[in-house]
Amino acid sequence: MGSYFSSPSVEANNVCRKRKITSAVDNEIPIKKRIRSTYDYVYRELFCKGEGSDLTVKSMGHTWLLHRLYVKQSPFFCAMLEGGWKESGSDVIELELSDTNITKSSLDVIFGSFYHDTVVLSEKTVLSVLAAATWFHLEEVRSLCSQFMEFRTRYFFFIILKFFSLRNVVEFFQIAKQYNLPHLTKKTVNWAADNILLLQESHETFEFLRKIP
Repeated sequence: MGSYFSSPSVEANNVCRKRKITSAVDNEIPIKKRIRSTYDYVYRELFCKGEGSDLTVKSMGHTWLLHRLYVKQSPFFCAMLEGGWKESGSDVIELELSDTNITKSSLDVIFGSFYHDTVVLSEKTVLSVLAAATWFHLEEVRSLCSQFMEFRTRYFFFIILKFFSLRNVVEFFQIAKQYNLPHLTKKTVNWAADNILLLQESHETFEFLRKIP
């Protein structure tokens, strides 16, 4: 009985020692951690609700209540607001976007990324988000889109090998060339080089191979 009740006190002492050691280590090594609730609050109050907005952006029949300090994370907006453009002194900016791949939803993602640390991508949205990120010169988002498509190519290449369909490879190759994504271009070209003997002779195959430099 005595030994049974004595063990907790020993464990408690050990825990106490460990805490002291950990505390000493913590004092020497700073811990950096993003506080998710802060990002969520900023996104909800400033972007979703437009609290304290000092810049209205209009495009594609929609309006966004934004903030100069945040949108200047984009080199496009930074140049517009500080580079002597006619819009630099205006509280309202109207954008005419000539890239037909840009959608209202992709603008929500891009503008929202100024206020949050997360960008959500899917097969249906990645092209439009890439187009918008390219327009606003957001290289980090462009890189995320490229990585997403590179990851998807591994899945699609398996399907292609099974069903001998080039549709997805051709699509990714064209996207990579249009938006200057060298890593994605290299992956599609490498796949074609590795599997050229497995491809069926067709107009689609010929057109894809013809476009490879």
